[in-house]
Amino acid sequence: MAPSSSVPRPVGAVGVARRVRRWLATELVALRSVVEASAASCGAEHSRKHFTSYRHLCLLLFHGLSSHPSLHQSYEHFAACAGLVAASGLGRTDGADRLGVSYSQLAASNGTRPAALLVGVVDHLLARVRQAGLGALPAGDPLLGSLIIQDSTFLRLSLRLAGWLPPLRRPACSGVRVQVWLHPSLDLPEVVDLTTVKLNDRQSWDRSVLGDPARLAALAGKTIVIDLGYYRHTAFRDLLAAGVHVVTRRYPSTSVTVEADRPVQPPLPDLDGGRIAVVADQRVTLGTPATRTGVVLTGWRLVTADVTPRLRTGHRSPAPRRYEVLTDRWDLDAAEHQLRDENRAVDDDQLRAIG
Repeated sequence: MAPSSSVPRPVGAVGVARRVRRWLATELVALRSVVEASAASCGAEHSRKHFTSYRHLCLLLFHGLSSHPSLHQSYEHFAACAGLVAASGLGRTDGADRLGVSYSQLAASNGTRPAALLVGVVDHLLARVRQAGLGALPAGDPLLGSLIIQDSTFLRLSLRLAGWLPPLRRPACSGVRVQVWLHPSLDLPEVVDLTTVKLNDRQSWDRSVLGDPARLAALAGKTIVIDLGYYRHTAFRDLLAAGVHVVTRRYPSTSVTVEADRPVQPPLPDLDGGRIAVVADQRVTLGTPATRTGVVLTGWRLVTADVTPRLRTGHRSPAPRRYEVLTDRWDLDAAEHQLRDENRAVDDDQLRAIG
């Protein structure tokens, strides 16, 4: 039977590298005031004298960075990290090599401490990670630094635990839809909207991006990559007016008028082994005045490419897939060469087909 309190383990079995533990101990010192302020704002310390929110978060951060399959194992190994024990204040005053809080207290706090505690803490941690990522971003990387990829994902929630969700005919579809921005230069996601499944991608985009002047202004000079779920000419018009570039796939029913054919770029054999072959590069006009919105977009770029999927072990050679990519940018050739030279090309076949 597992003990109810921590038992020190050999350093090699801790599950977190020594360099990471030292970094975490330093970060925890700066994080303490943030956690205490967040705990005070939501009453997270009510009826708790010894196991504070700061100490609770120290254990959870260690568990998140470790390779342990269970929280109980992380709890036991935490006692072997003297620096973290000192930084968290979880040591015992009698000098015993055990933590000053039992595992049952930790488990109970996970279910009783308000989740609002993490709101201010997550914002602080995200700012710290972004700061570190910007310092590692190579200079002269304009394309990668300006890219923002938007997509949505579905998170299933239990109706028993999330009774605030609206009723659905199919309970298995109960959950929330999360709109996310991904910054490839930082490899960080950013949640821009959280809605029920009754709101589709276009409606959420109108509310969280196009309908938010501050967020739209923050996109100025950036290039947003979107899929067909967001495709709408009125949205593209508003983005261009705000100084935002767009990369997307062509909607099957989109009316396209070719203005001119451009020279086709030869394949790059050193980029993904020549899997991408550009078939056509054209200057086009999107839409016609006869549509319901009457929006016509001129001077856009349509790149058609055949992309061969990666070969999987034990499978036959897959047939190439054709992609038609639209963008208002005409300066991606040199940028793509630079990304290739720096070995930082974005792993997205549609984007690599451009230029």
